[in-house]
Order: sequence, then structure tokens, then C-alpha cells
Amino acid sequence: VDINTTLDYQGAVGAGTGIVLDSSGEVLTNNHVIEGATEITATSLADGRTYPVDVIGYDRTNDIALVRLRGAGGLPVASLGTASAVSVGDPIAAIGNAGGGGGAPSFSPGTVTELGAFVRASDESGGG
Repeated sequence: VDINTTLDYQGAVGAGTGIVLDSSGEVLTNNHVIEGATEITATSLADGRTYPVDVIGYDRTNDIALVRLRGAGGLPVASLGTASAVSVGDPIAAIGNAGGGGGAPSFSPGTVTELGAFVRASDESGGG
């Protein structure tokens, strides 16, 4: 789903994406997508319908949030697997909203090229 937020300062807006966990509208997203929002809506990428969103819970430390799309039903559910079932050569995709600026989510297809690799990421300030 494509998630859009109105934030509690100066009418600012934000955007992100989420993964549908059950057909009645339970969605997993990032906490930074919903944090500080005064209004949240989500649009199904499957049928284009837009739903108001209720926050079920969140964890700031792990940057994760669980939300529910009010009035949703019959949504297609993400197929989730386990890391042990992944093999080199499997198709993968990243779907997101880089920068949180809104608009259609980006889609980047790819292929698993390595297993068990460690990736270090940091921000421009040298942290984390």
C-alpha cells in the first residue's frame, strides 16, 4: 500500500509504503512513516481504493509500525517466507517511497546475488 500522512506542524506531508499482512487491512510499515501524523491514509496498489488508517502499535527503536486500514476487506496479502528458503538467483523486489515526498511508489526488481553477507550503512553525519 501507498501511505500518505499529514503531519502536526505547518501542514507538512509525508509518504511511505507498507506490506499487507492480512486481507482485512493489517499493514506493516516503518515508524518514521507515521510518526507525528495527524492524519494517515493508505491507497491499495491492487485496486486504487483509499482507506483511513488507525495505528495499532509502533516501536521507535526498531522503526516499525503496525496499522489497520479502516473498512478494508479482500486485500491481496503479501507472500512472506523465511530466510532459509532464499537461494542465490531468486527474484526479489524493493518497493518504497524514497525521500517520503509522495507520488507513486518506486519499484526496483533484482536478483539475490549472495547469502549471509553483512551490510554496513551509515548516514552522512557518520553515525550508525
